[in-house]
Amino acid sequence: MRDNFKQEQSKPAGSTATVYYDGQCSICAREIKHLEPRSSLAFVDIHGEAELPKSKHALLAELHVLGDEGPLMGFDANLYLWRMSGYEKRAQVCAAPVIYPIAKAVYEYWAKWRYRRRYRKCNSEQSL
Repeated sequence: MRDNFKQEQSKPAGSTATVYYDGQCSICAREIKHLEPRSSLAFVDIHGEAELPKSKHALLAELHVLGDEGPLMGFDANLYLWRMSGYEKRAQVCAAPVIYPIAKAVYEYWAKWRYRRRYRKCNSEQSL
């Protein structure tokens, strides 16, 4: 996935990609609120949708982008989102070979910690 982000990409005029995010996570919601007006992507708060392309638990565990570039998850989804929102330089720096593995590991650690903290008591789809 990382190789997809090495080259600069311009913002597409009519991207059909959809970003699935946890709107009850204050950090997630703040980032999306900042990026959404800057992109042509569709944004879906997982908590407000009855029909989802994956289980709610899977989508809540990490950021997902489904569409144009295929499924992107976690840090790779973040890189794509930054690129499509006009933050190409940020994405380019974070995709650099020296930085990417560290940034991805930090994201994965944070995402697991956040998910366990918020949803560890949830045992079924109904309890979300």
